[in-house]
Amino acid sequence: MSCVIGYDSGNGILYLGGDSISIDGHDYTIRNDSKVFMKDGIAFGFVGSFRIGQIIKSVFKIPKQKDEQSDHDYLCSTFIDSLAKCLKSKGFDPGDKNELDDMEFLIGFNGKIYHIMCDFQVAIHKTDYMAIGAGRNYALGHLHATHQSDLSIEDKIRLALECSASFSSAVKPPFEIIKVKKSKKQTCRD
Repeated sequence: MSCVIGYDSGNGILYLGGDSISIDGHDYTIRNDSKVFMKDGIAFGFVGSFRIGQIIKSVFKIPKQKDEQSDHDYLCSTFIDSLAKCLKSKGFDPGDKNELDDMEFLIGFNGKIYHIMCDFQVAIHKTDYMAIGAGRNYALGHLHATHQSDLSIEDKIRLALECSASFSSAVKPPFEIIKVKKSKKQTCRD
C-alpha cells in the first residue's frame, strides 16, 4: 500500500514525497507514474488505488473556493463533494467504505498539509509532517526522531521513506519528492 509523506516547512513551502510500488496480492511492480503531483496549484499524494490517483490527476475538476469559505470548510464541503461525485461517475461508490478502504491522500493547499481519509474526513494534524500508507508508522517514527535535526526537509523525507522501505515490504524506491511554494495569489483564510 505504499508510503507518502507530507511536510510543512513553516515558511510557505510544502513537500510531498512518495514511493513507487504497486501491489497486487503477493505481486508488485515499480511504477513510473508518480504518487505525488501538482494539479491547479494543489499538491496531491495518494496511496491505494492507482486508478483513483489517475482520476484525481486527469479527470477531477477542482471546484472554486467561495470567498467566505475558510480553507478547511472548503475542503470539507465543496472540494470533497465534488471529488466524491467525480469518483462515483468513474465507478467508485463513495458510500461503500470497503470499496475505498485503502484510499487515502495528503493535500498541500494554501501552505498547509491536509489528510483525507477513506471516509472523506479532512484532518489537520498538530505536527508539521504526516505520513500515510503501509509504511506510515516507520516514516512517522523517523520524522519524529529527525524533526529537530539540521537535515534538510528533503533529506528527512527521503530517509523516512528509506526507513519505511527497510521494514515494510509494501514500500519500494525510487522515491519522488516535490516542493510546493505557496502562491502569492492564494490566501489562507483559516
